[in-house]
Amino acid sequence: MFPRIILNEEYTHVQLITTKDFLFVEYNPRKKCINFQIMNNGESKCIVYIPYVGVFKQNNPIEMMKIGEIEYIQLITNSYDKVVVYEIYKYGNKFGFIKHGVDESILRGFIKKGDAVDIMYKILRSIVRDYLKLNLPLYYVTLKVSSDVNNLKYEIESSMDSLTKLYSRKIILYYMPGFCIQLKQITSNRIDISILSNLSTKHLVPNIIEKFVQVCDVLLEFKLGKADLRIEDGVISILDLFTVPSWKRSY
Repeated sequence: MFPRIILNEEYTHVQLITTKDFLFVEYNPRKKCINFQIMNNGESKCIVYIPYVGVFKQNNPIEMMKIGEIEYIQLITNSYDKVVVYEIYKYGNKFGFIKHGVDESILRGFIKKGDAVDIMYKILRSIVRDYLKLNLPLYYVTLKVSSDVNNLKYEIESSMDSLTKLYSRKIILYYMPGFCIQLKQITSNRIDISILSNLSTKHLVPNIIEKFVQVCDVLLEFKLGKADLRIEDGVISILDLFTVPSWKRSY
């Protein structure tokens, strides 16, 4: 997996090394922009995020990756709840970058290892907050995680005691009017999570997503509003979700 550089208010610069040059990148959190200088400053103060490996503070220069004739690295800035991605590249003797917004795919492969894990929770909060600002009739969130299902159940039951619990085979459904969480056990340590809410209950979404990410071993996949909520072999209808099928009730 390619490493990604993260800069914020505290970790503001990175020294990049290319085949023939040095590129110093500095982030200005007040202006929310980055500045480039072709120079060797000799040090970095940044965070390195490597999916499936961890999140680490870094003080040493970082080599850009080479893909054919292009040298490349991805840089993420996170300040004042705003997350931006810069695709920095060098082709021949010229540097350039492409700037764009971030989406939830950047969290795929997040694992709680390293000395800078908290920055990923900040990025998670920003992404979820931006999604919930959309004026949608329904909000779908799906996560595929490596985790003990009992840890996920505990987070739900300890923080949302107003939810009713139903179960059917390897599927557990927690619901209340306008809100539900489905846990589907794929293997002993692989769980698919689906969350559905409406406008009146969307405030419940950020906290439970963060709890799931904090207790899981690996975040394998994370999607916002892009997946069907599947129960067994069929797709459950929205009407069924809010009236609730006749499953076994757990007390």
